[in-house]
Amino acid sequence: VHYFHPASKQEVLLLEAGKQFEELDKDKDGKLTLVEFYGDFEVPAEIIAYSAAKHDHTKPVKDAVAQEFVVLDEDGDHRLSVEEFKHIHTGEHHIRHDMQTFLTEIDADGDGHVSMEEIETKYDTMDSHHVVARYFGSTDDEL
Repeated sequence: VHYFHPASKQEVLLLEAGKQFEELDKDKDGKLTLVEFYGDFEVPAEIIAYSAAKHDHTKPVKDAVAQEFVVLDEDGDHRLSVEEFKHIHTGEHHIRHDMQTFLTEIDADGDGHVSMEEIETKYDTMDSHHVVARYFGSTDDEL
């Protein structure tokens, strides 16, 4: 697979991420702010204000780019390190986030564990192909 699609190889993905990080890091301080993370896209005024106020991770933000930034900002310092940024290229954070969302919803009693009874109960309440669509972003057209 890597012969035909070299960009799918982990090392190549990480090299691409490092190069893109350098291009986005306008002030060359080794960290990306939310505004820098937007790159060449126009930054909405409310996002500039949100960023300047050292965005509160406990308050939801509707902007998809800002949501992505908050998910990537693992240490909560309101800036992305190159290590945090690299996860965007590997897709790791999306997988972790989606699986955590999926498991949290199934864990009806909130004990941090998923029992077979909880799985069966949730499965009985949903159409199985819609479970995948809901949690992993597929649309009915793609199913």
